[in-house]
Amino acid sequence: MNNIVNFFGQIDRKDFTFIWEPRGNWDREEIRAICDEVGLVHCVDPLREASVSGEVRYFRPHGLRRYRYRYTDEDLLELKERSSKGKASYFMFDNISMMEDAHRFEGLVRSGC
Repeated sequence: MNNIVNFFGQIDRKDFTFIWEPRGNWDREEIRAICDEVGLVHCVDPLREASVSGEVRYFRPHGLRRYRYRYTDEDLLELKERSSKGKASYFMFDNISMMEDAHRFEGLVRSGC
């Protein structure tokens, strides 16, 4: 925790937004405290958990059964629902069909469904 705070407290950030996707077992309040203290955006898979901090939201869906998962239309609708609450949201699909799923998701969002 101290290393994260020290590093991001010292670097020249310019106009960059930094995203943090914690790995392992972290307490959600610790994540919020770190993100708020050093201005990080908390990255999550929105079908597994909610983001706790950030001016924008950055989502990284990994697949419901890990990386070989292809999202169903219902899954994509759920992703849209969970991401459409107020703040700007960005997605980076991280699964075997990431390009196809991202294009389908973009179409769904653009269509207003």
